[in-house]
Amino acid sequence: METKNIIISIVAGLLVLGVGFLGGMLFNGVVNPKTVTQPQDTSTAVPQIVKDLSSKVIPSIAAYGKVAKINGKNITLSYQGDSVTILVRDDAKVYSFISGSTDPKLKTTAPGSKEINFTDIKVGDDVSVNTKVLITGRLEGFSIVVLPPVTPVGK
Repeated sequence: METKNIIISIVAGLLVLGVGFLGGMLFNGVVNPKTVTQPQDTSTAVPQIVKDLSSKVIPSIAAYGKVAKINGKNITLSYQGDSVTILVRDDAKVYSFISGSTDPKLKTTAPGSKEINFTDIKVGDDVSVNTKVLITGRLEGFSIVVLPPVTPVGK
């Protein structure tokens, strides 16, 4: 009789152990699926989003911010704690926004823009840069507008 109890105890223990093992595997697969998926090798593959953004269907993406740094043809913009560095093409068009004037001595009263040189851009300027995503994932700027300084309300 004692041998029968030992065998039943061993079988019951193995059954509980098996149910626990199976339950653990199922729980891990549902709660943390990253442990059961295979990692993908992205070292040579270009992500689909980069392919899409560099396609001719998306002609440009606008970047906006305050110029934090200019290093050669690289311009770094900062906005609300984020920053991005954009390589500006040699043939990029650069414009400065001109606000309208009410001075009758001036010939222009309407707001507009005038073309300026890339070297006229200064750290601290607010700019909008039209960019294109290259297949390498890097941003390339092809048009820049230097915006007028923001005047606080009531000043």
